[in-house]
Amino acid sequence: MKYLKTTLATDWEEGKSLSQRVLETVLFFVPKSNPGYESKLHLVKEWITGLSGKLKLGDFSGRGEGWFNNSEIEKFCVSLIQMFTTMEGKTELIGSEQNSDGSEYLETFALRVYVLSLIIDLQIL
Repeated sequence: MKYLKTTLATDWEEGKSLSQRVLETVLFFVPKSNPGYESKLHLVKEWITGLSGKLKLGDFSGRGEGWFNNSEIEKFCVSLIQMFTTMEGKTELIGSEQNSDGSEYLETFALRVYVLSLIIDLQIL
């Protein structure tokens, strides 16, 4: 008699743990803030991502955060790859806040990347 063995059909969901069942039971009584939003996700034109960072360098320390459209992050990443390839130029991703009248401007999160030097090793044969 021949038998077939496979691992492709073994991806069944595992049973929920006790903590998951208790949490779902408790959350059942908490009203949802936006019921039915899942069916409207296709209407979203742009997603945003929050980035936060901390830096400590010697006596300096700082932290910041900012919200960015995903298209801005994608543009920054493409520019970063191009910089790495050519070793030229600069790129930046800056999150800022300002008053409605534009009187104050505060950078809350910034990534600035510059090419500082290019070391070329030439070998003459």
